[in-house]
This record gives sequence, structure tokens and C-alpha cells, in this order.
Amino acid sequence: MTEPIRILLADDQHLVRGAMAALLSLESDIAVVAEVGRGDEVVARATETRPDVALIDVEMPGADGITATRELRTALSTCRVLVVTTFGRPGYVRRGRVGSWSRTPRRPSLPTPSGGYIRACGSSIPRSPSSHWRPATVL
Repeated sequence: MTEPIRILLADDQHLVRGAMAALLSLESDIAVVAEVGRGDEVVARATETRPDVALIDVEMPGADGITATRELRTALSTCRVLVVTTFGRPGYVRRGRVGSWSRTPRRPSLPTPSGGYIRACGSSIPRSPSSHWRPATVL
């Protein structure tokens, strides 16, 4: 049996963050190891918990998701970043690519993070082979 993909959730909306954590807890190969509500808390919690993938919202107090991503990629380069946001503006996506986002799906009105996106981001992490993992396009 392989180790689960370790996830850090960063979203300032407590209800959204809690719903994502609850939904992801249903996945046997995914474990939420940390949750934060501010962008300036991302790096500290990530260095404590060593997640494989961070789900980061674009708009947060303290530091936005783009800044948090840049800082996280500097502090913990092995952590992939999946941005889940309601903002589909090209400027955010362009700035995020510079900040090394791994994937950028739009967050629907109800939080339903896909285990497939997380597995795709986590697929470049050395693990036992699994047929349902797809290679990630890291931007």
C-alpha cells in the first residue's frame, strides 16, 4: 500500500475549506495534513507538515495565493500547487504560471475538489505505480 498524497488547504473561507477537507477525507489515497485561512500562513504550515500538494485560493488576507505560491515553491520546492479559485481572469492565470502553479481549475459554486487533479499534481512524487494517476503538466 502506498502512502497517501499529503494535502495542505489554504482558503480564507472557512466553510469552503471545511467542505474541501471533508470531501477529500473520503478519498483513501489523499490525506489533509494542514489547513490555513491566510496566505501568510502557508509557508510556515507547509514546512511543519511537508505536504505533497497545496490547494491555494487566489484571494486571501495576509498574502494572496500568487505570493504564497512563490514563497512556498522557494521554501519547499517538492510541493506541487493546485489553485482552486472562482477567478478565471487571464491576469491571475498568467501571474500564477510565473509563480509555478501546477494546475488552475476554476472553483465551482460548491466546493468539489477533484481527487483526479490532486492525483495528477501528486503523480510526479515517487510512489508505487497506480493505473488511475495521470502525469501532471507543471506550469
